[in-house]
Amino acid sequence: MESIEFWTEFFGWCTVLNLGIYLISVVALFAMRSVVVSQGLRWFGVSEEAVLQTTYQWIGTYKLAIILFALVPWLALKLMV
Repeated sequence: MESIEFWTEFFGWCTVLNLGIYLISVVALFAMRSVVVSQGLRWFGVSEEAVLQTTYQWIGTYKLAIILFALVPWLALKLMV
């Protein structure tokens, strides 16, 4: 089994990479909101509100997953060391 230091570093980098992807996604959504909406309308035939609601729900779920599966384990391991 790997050491606690290994897993601490692993979850630390996992958190950093996921937060980077999250921030890029949020910036891209706000910068290209009209493109996202038009593609959602064209591909799925749903309303603008449905596209935006689904997109914001996805972003919120991804943020929660980052916190639960990367940040919390990293913090717990930091407290153990």
